[in-house]
Amino acid sequence: MKNNYIKELEEKGWVEINIKISDEELLSLAKTFGEILPHPSGKIIDILVPKKAEQAIQNSFSHKFGFNSFPLHSDTAFWTIPARYVLLTSENISETATTITTFKHVLEKLNKQDLIDLEQAIYLVKTKNKTFFSKLKQKFGNQICYRYDSSTMKPLNKHAQKIEERFNEIFELLNVTKINWNSNKIIIFDNWQTLHGRESIREDLDRKLKRIYIQ
Repeated sequence: MKNNYIKELEEKGWVEINIKISDEELLSLAKTFGEILPHPSGKIIDILVPKKAEQAIQNSFSHKFGFNSFPLHSDTAFWTIPARYVLLTSENISETATTITTFKHVLEKLNKQDLIDLEQAIYLVKTKNKTFFSKLKQKFGNQICYRYDSSTMKPLNKHAQKIEERFNEIFELLNVTKINWNSNKIIIFDNWQTLHGRESIREDLDRKLKRIYIQ
């Protein structure tokens, strides 16, 4: 079964599993894909709930967007090496979908000059505790990693500025997949090859997702 999940991850960018399991079983499932990495807060299983902007941690997505939709981004883009995989599951039924697409889907929209800009784009990644320079496209070992988060990555050169403009144009019209949450659903996505976001919160203030980082 694990091999089937890995194959689907490689081909599609994410895998959906419909099964209700305990936190202990959830961690066991996550470990089949790699090493579990703690959230910056130290938690192994991080809990995501909707927050008003004024109630959220400064510079977090909730602080910037509140109940509005979250833009497409890479998770942990502010890490030196972003988490390879991210596991999400819902504790209850939620009307607010997680949006997801592959970088391959985005790259198909780029022309030759755009691809040159993407290769040469340099960003400043800045958080409260860390600042470093990064390219949008990197290689770790023999694996390509795309890293993008407009909240923490600031374009430094003309190539990054141009690709930022193109991404804004593309994201406005891009057809994304919507992950609709029920109480039995688990998704695991390749964080190096996908972008994800969130629809705006409706009458769904009890939305509660669990998140596990995997390397």
